[in-house]
Amino acid sequence: MTIFSKGFISSILDLTNLADLCEENDVALKKTGGNYQGFCPFHPGNTPSFQVNSDDGFYYCESCYESGDVIKFMMMKQHISFTDAVRKLKDRVHLGSA
Repeated sequence: MTIFSKGFISSILDLTNLADLCEENDVALKKTGGNYQGFCPFHPGNTPSFQVNSDDGFYYCESCYESGDVIKFMMMKQHISFTDAVRKLKDRVHLGSA
């Protein structure tokens, strides 16, 4: 079992831009005010109900109520574990070991 320090997780959250991560994972977003909006990658829908706040690092869907941060997004979108999501994000931002 791998344990990551709170500081390490915090660094990943701080260094990862959620809007960029969403778009890298085929979620098209449009800037709307201070946030981004698009179609939710977690359920089928006809309206753009997926909201991304990159400054605060969280997403929320107004239709299916899915929400979370960059780690949860990776887990849900790529169907991977917490540990695998942290490792992928660590590599993405070129962060050293926990």
